[in-house]
Amino acid sequence: MKPHITLVKLKRRVQVEVKYRQFVVTLGPVVLLPSPSRPRYIALRAEPQGELAALRTLLVAAAGDAVEERYGEFRPHLSLYAVRLKHPTRDDLAPAVEEAGRYVGVAFEVKAIYLIDTTEGLYMPVYTCPSMRRAERAYLAGMAVAGCVVENVKPYLTPWLLSLGIPVSGGRAELPRRYCRYSPKTLLEHIYFIKGAFETHGEFFVGDPHGGGVVVIFKTGARKLAVSLRLAGLDPLVTTDEGGNRKFIVLYSGRDVRRFLKVVKPVVEEAAVAKLLGLCTQSS
Repeated sequence: MKPHITLVKLKRRVQVEVKYRQFVVTLGPVVLLPSPSRPRYIALRAEPQGELAALRTLLVAAAGDAVEERYGEFRPHLSLYAVRLKHPTRDDLAPAVEEAGRYVGVAFEVKAIYLIDTTEGLYMPVYTCPSMRRAERAYLAGMAVAGCVVENVKPYLTPWLLSLGIPVSGGRAELPRRYCRYSPKTLLEHIYFIKGAFETHGEFFVGDPHGGGVVVIFKTGARKLAVSLRLAGLDPLVTTDEGGNRKFIVLYSGRDVRRFLKVVKPVVEEAAVAKLLGLCTQSS
């Protein structure tokens, strides 16, 4: 079984198009489904339930009579393991439950919806809803902007990459070569190309923790990335380290940093950096 969130089960293949906004899914506690007494799957609760339920409603309406299963109560979850034993004990399940628990708290952005053919236990993508396909492709190309072998993949990206059939081991992923050759064309593609590049090869740097000046650094000097940044209305500086051996792209000005945050909407993992960037609100 590959990790996945099932939204709708269908009787047959259909092609639908739905428009929805992107949102972030956070994985909650481990659950045994359909019940702890008769577990068939080990899963993680997926939130926000409202966003996933709304997306399911759109898909049900679009698929019409091809829908095979209508939940009495939709409980979104990320399925991780199938339980093959008929009457498993707690000790039987313990290793898989412990492994699943490591993903609790992981968050990832919903970037694509797939129709999956599960015949004979295979998970073969046969169709992708077109509303997300270009953004997904551009994001992966951004990840591959410095080469198809990507090191130090962020934990929140791992479940998504695995769901695409891209192996990730020890924080290392090897993307298909088509993403290394890809060049974005539309403005949307350029934005997601930048986002993928930053969330893989970028960081916020605080030169003076007390002064509050934050710059954006990409640990690559890729020309395609510099072009995308300029098309997004930013003014990137391509520079090198002191020895002139390694290239970087830097956004220095406060105006560029603010626009980068507004347009690209990157993940900000460190609370201290988020506070300096003005992303934290304080209530009295």
